[in-house]
Amino acid sequence: MKKPSFTKLIRYTFFSLIAILLFVTIGVFFGGRNTKNISLWITPASFFNEGWYYFDSDLKKQEISSLPTRIPADESGTARIYHKIFSHNTYNTYLDYYAHHQAIKVFLDDELIFEYEAPSSPKWLKTYRAFHNLIPLPPEQGGILCIETKALIPSTAGEFSQILIGARDELLNLLSKERLPQFCLGALLIVFGLILFIITAFYLRVAFDKTILYFTLLLILLGIWQAEDSSILQFFISFQPIHWFFEYMMQPFILILSFLFIKELFINKKHPALISLFLAIALSILIQLVLQLTGLAQMTNTLFLINTMFVVVFVYILILINLNFESAKKTTRITFTISILLCIIAFILSAIITNHKQLTDSILYLGIIFMFISISVFVIQKTQKQFNAVKSAEIYKKLAFLDL
Repeated sequence: MKKPSFTKLIRYTFFSLIAILLFVTIGVFFGGRNTKNISLWITPASFFNEGWYYFDSDLKKQEISSLPTRIPADESGTARIYHKIFSHNTYNTYLDYYAHHQAIKVFLDDELIFEYEAPSSPKWLKTYRAFHNLIPLPPEQGGILCIETKALIPSTAGEFSQILIGARDELLNLLSKERLPQFCLGALLIVFGLILFIITAFYLRVAFDKTILYFTLLLILLGIWQAEDSSILQFFISFQPIHWFFEYMMQPFILILSFLFIKELFINKKHPALISLFLAIALSILIQLVLQLTGLAQMTNTLFLINTMFVVVFVYILILINLNFESAKKTTRITFTISILLCIIAFILSAIITNHKQLTDSILYLGIIFMFISISVFVIQKTQKQFNAVKSAEIYKKLAFLDL
């Protein structure tokens, strides 16, 4: 009788162990289905947007229906809102206030309980990334709560975001849940870009294509931009200049990579349309930097230049990739065209709507998704062609050493 080999013995043993482990796990899940669930979040955080008021220039009390809102600010850009709160016995109650390029102070019955001063270095740079501030409320102390904001840039004067109240962990949980889809999109773009980069750098050496390389780098930068815009990175990185770089400097770099991507789609590298696009992108970035460095205008007030260039770039991509899609299936071309058109519409809407940041962020979020879908359709098809080219090259290489 033939004895089982050692390899088969190992294989059967591991399969048996896995089967036993799964059987025990299923038994525990089934047996514990009626047990009480535990939760680290004892009570959910809630919105604290009603009951606020302010005093106008005549010192008359004006009720605020709900936050977010904008109220008149004084000449220095300072504004204050008030709320009457009652004493509580909880030692872990916080307010979450999103300081949008603002320095803030919080008072309880004229006593300073919290202060956030924006960085002052370098002095010419006002638009540091806005931050969520968790403000601890003193226990067993009620009174009139006052939030004072001083705008770092004129566009945020008198602007107040929505406010949350709850325990510290509850607030972090709620903030994470709200922005988790956007953060996951950013992480997905980064991972997908890195995978494509590894494939391009190591496997497609024989049929190296700059189009795929620029697209992979574009995905990685888009992913970083979206992860930063989700605000979740603030929980892990406290260095504010990094957040400013991710929020505002990523967009010019994305434009530059988009141009390099488009350049590879042009057969004639000196085509007038390509030169015009290059000049428009370079001019928009230079104008934005000059206005920022000279203090004539802040970065947030010149983002419409970047958004306009994004729309122009997407129109170029729409036309050029359709011209390069001659061999593609009709459904592939339709999918690409519809998604890139939706992307263009999303970026146009985000440029028009400037007073509702949350709505603008959501529209941009959808625009990034549509752009990812559209260009991925093209790049995946092109990558398949590159794989075929690599296989063909390997076959010809082997045939060259065969003496038929």
